[in-house]
Amino acid sequence: MSTSNRRKKSLVSLLLIFTLVYIYGFFFLIPIPTLTRGIIFSYSPIVLACLVALIISNTKSVKEIKAQQDSVSFRSPIVAYIILNVVSLSYLLIYKGITDQTVFTGFSNALCVIIYFVLYDAYSRLQINVWKIFNIVSVLAILIIGFQILLADKSNHMILNSYDLANLGYRDGYRVTFFDSLILIFIFNNFICFMNKFQWRRLLFSFVGLLFIIFISQTRSVLLIAFLGILATYILKTSEQAVTEKKVSFFSLATFIPFIVVSIFMIVAIFTQLYEPIKDGTYINDGSYFARLGEISYYWDAIKVNPLFGLGNFSVTPGSIFWQQVHGITGYFYTQDIGLLGDTARLGIFIVVIFLWIVGLILIRHKGRRLSYEFVGYFVFFLFALGNYSLFTNGTALGLLLFFVTYHKYLGEVN
Repeated sequence: MSTSNRRKKSLVSLLLIFTLVYIYGFFFLIPIPTLTRGIIFSYSPIVLACLVALIISNTKSVKEIKAQQDSVSFRSPIVAYIILNVVSLSYLLIYKGITDQTVFTGFSNALCVIIYFVLYDAYSRLQINVWKIFNIVSVLAILIIGFQILLADKSNHMILNSYDLANLGYRDGYRVTFFDSLILIFIFNNFICFMNKFQWRRLLFSFVGLLFIIFISQTRSVLLIAFLGILATYILKTSEQAVTEKKVSFFSLATFIPFIVVSIFMIVAIFTQLYEPIKDGTYINDGSYFARLGEISYYWDAIKVNPLFGLGNFSVTPGSIFWQQVHGITGYFYTQDIGLLGDTARLGIFIVVIFLWIVGLILIRHKGRRLSYEFVGYFVFFLFALGNYSLFTNGTALGLLLFFVTYHKYLGEVN
């Protein structure tokens, strides 16, 4: 590799590291609460870093690694998603005359989906081990952020005063839910690699990610997605090995029954916790259930009023004259909580087309065959999350998820 290309590889790697560290809020290590919160909810630097990385990686490079002919490329639906957000931005600015700053915040968040192209080109053109970069940054984020939050639970203050605890949720301790999508992708990444090569550190990393969701995020629906995805990956890998290789590994044979029993027990326990308030009627006094039921009704009405454009892709700041228009009369409603329905209320019915397009790209490639274990966990995540919280609100998570679906199945071997 020439000096010029080594320089490009180094620059793009640094930009990727910066982007991922930024997405994780600089690990809550900046001792200025307002700055940390601003970083987590400000997306323009991510877009800028991704654009620069794309420019560098698309200049003349040493070698391009071609994906297999049957590779799944999500480039077209991602471009369609970007165009849809451009249309939504134009609708808000020109037709409705809304210039609230979150019009641009929502757009820049969606535009972060270009990280898909950055990762794809960084790997294929510059041969950068993007999986390793994501994994290392995620491990550091989980350990550093998790340690700080656990200490905050004991002392009731952040050791570095890096985040205002009043702005965090609280259940069985302070909650950090900003990174749920990234942690899920991290868990599935490592579990897929573990099932492929039985590298025990990959299983350990998956377990650490689960602990973060259990004790730091404390989001039951996310934990349910994690266990369902892991269980589906395990079953498909074991059955695929039995069918294609006419054998089952000693690990799979020894752990099959215990793994299935434990996973099903956890899934049932989590589902019971989610369903019990509805069964006994206590959901009426639960703000989370109250908000979601109200959201379904409110945003369905918004879709019926304007199915083509919905409300538009913006959230508005508290005190804005548009607050109740977007968040309902009570101000407690958020489109992110109800998945595809919320996405449709924000972006119009064409987001449903894009969703079906992405699902179709995956399924068509496997017509007449079983779904592969390499991406079934991501597929569970993609489908399940759309009913609970929206991946189409979070461009970064959407881009990462679709890239790793492609990567694990068609592009690279993880070391």
